Amino acid sequence: MAVDLASFLRRFPEFESAKSSGMVEEAILEAGRNVDSGVFGDKTDDGIRWMTAHLLAIGPFGQNARMVSKDGSTTYEKRYWKLVASVTPGFRVA
Repeated sequence: MAVDLASFLRRFPEFESAKSSGMVEEAILEAGRNVDSGVFGDKTDDGIRWMTAHLLAIGPFGQNARMVSKDGSTTYEKRYWKLVASVTPGFRVA
């Protein structure tokens, strides 16, 4: 299943008001370029969704909605890195 606007908003309805600007679609595309399916495997879509939410949260929409904590991180970023840790258990040799 590929991540699209509808599937993203079902998981993260808090970004519904950002959909009309095209920001969500652009963030999905950016996240897709940065989440490696070779690393994430069957969790690639999850990685794209969490990275998309993080990108939106650190953008103007998220800043205005106060989605960024004082240390500059987001809840979405923290969850993304937990997902990264679950798909990269140790060193890999290619």
